[in-house]
Amino acid sequence: DCGQKSNCLSVQPVETEYGRKTRIDQSSCNLDFSCLQGDCPSFATITPRRSLFGRKKATGEAKRTPPIAPKAIVEPVAVPRPDGLSEFIIRMPGIGGTGVVTVSQIVGTAAMLQGYHVRGLDQTGLSQKAGPVVSDLCLSLHDQQGSNKAGNGEVDLMLAFDLLGAASDAQIKGASAERTIVIGSSSQTPTGAMVLHPGLEYPERSEMEARLDATSRATSNRYAPVNELVTGLYGDNASANVFLLGVALQAGAIPITVANIERAIELNGVAVDRNIAALRWGRQWIVDPMSVVAAAGLESPARTNDAPGETDADPIALRARDLVAYQSASYSKRYLGVIADLRLAGASPAVIEAVGRNLYKLMAYKDEYEVARLLLAPEARDAARAVGGKRARVTWQLHPPMLRALGMKNKLKLGRWATPLMMALRAGRRLRGTPFDIPGYTRLRRAERQLVVEYVGTMQNLVQSETPADVVIQVAELPDMIRGYESIKERNIEAYHVRLAELLTAS
Repeated sequence: DCGQKSNCLSVQPVETEYGRKTRIDQSSCNLDFSCLQGDCPSFATITPRRSLFGRKKATGEAKRTPPIAPKAIVEPVAVPRPDGLSEFIIRMPGIGGTGVVTVSQIVGTAAMLQGYHVRGLDQTGLSQKAGPVVSDLCLSLHDQQGSNKAGNGEVDLMLAFDLLGAASDAQIKGASAERTIVIGSSSQTPTGAMVLHPGLEYPERSEMEARLDATSRATSNRYAPVNELVTGLYGDNASANVFLLGVALQAGAIPITVANIERAIELNGVAVDRNIAALRWGRQWIVDPMSVVAAAGLESPARTNDAPGETDADPIALRARDLVAYQSASYSKRYLGVIADLRLAGASPAVIEAVGRNLYKLMAYKDEYEVARLLLAPEARDAARAVGGKRARVTWQLHPPMLRALGMKNKLKLGRWATPLMMALRAGRRLRGTPFDIPGYTRLRRAERQLVVEYVGTMQNLVQSETPADVVIQVAELPDMIRGYESIKERNIEAYHVRLAELLTAS
């Protein structure tokens, strides 16, 4: 709903050990705050503290200075090209607003410094809405007339800032198995469809790489988890495209010297020191990837390609521990008891995995108590500090259902003064489901509790019956469609019941 209200791709889905959640990508946020119109209980606005002179005081928390990139990196060795080619053509597919055109201008300037004639074409399309952007550069030692756009099979270097866009049919047409080298970012960038439809999955990285490798010089291709590395180095991914340019430079995929690329960054005049350092870190990734991983604070190259928050812990045990904090140990035992009963009844591992995930989702519904607990959690405090520093002012944007029912249309703005109130509300979670649970008397809260009972009963009946396995799995996964808050969630609950009836009738 936040994405629909704002039409903003900074409202991004993110995979966690508790399922897909939503976050604001601070690096690309345009700060128009239209996402606040969304029906969501968990927004907080962060205001950095100001000095006595009214200026925002730099805290050093949001962005940190990375270790200095090594200056004595071995010089790149150019990858041999097919004979008889008079031009070098670079294609750069990416996402609008991330600096694709800027990198194109840097490379074009560096090429002119090296004596090339340069022709370029920037296809910005819907870049103002974070849509696809493609920049083509044609470099030649002799002034030649021709199209500024690369033709089919004419691309020498595919600098894939967005792997999903680079693997599209329109871009692959420019690639050639004899001519094209792909230097790509393997980091996931959610599309607009994924923001508006949380059930859509991001394509597998291996599938996109295989598609690109099949139409290029696969043995020379390189893919790096650029966003994760740059965020680890700087605190945000604003220099991700320059980092990838450094990877391509050190891999020998660009016929331009390091000195001319760095000189072009200086002439560009924007964040010069940071961008030169990012370029060198990208070069270092080719020479010694483990040193870049260590500097970024990541565990290993393989780990940087995992979904954020992925863990090796038993997911059922992880969710059971969270349910203790959500309400109580007895509540968690209830969850584990259902899982144990289904195992004894002969449920397959796939069904157990699906029930473990979806039963937790139903039991850990976001009521007033849970919203207070999460907003007071250490993770929330750390997130606020990462954006605005230690002394930033946090304002919680809440729309309590009980006040909404009384006619309040706008969110409440609660500052630090409301912390005791939030702590009292958090402590009240022990009353959840008891006669003293005043917020629990609302229609939605009663429906949420009833959903747990219905789901457990349905799964027990299906596992013990002769129901086809595919139907059992579909029913086990069905609660994933119950998303949103208040009226949005009520509509999804209705759709859930309709779909459940269809599946049970068909079986």
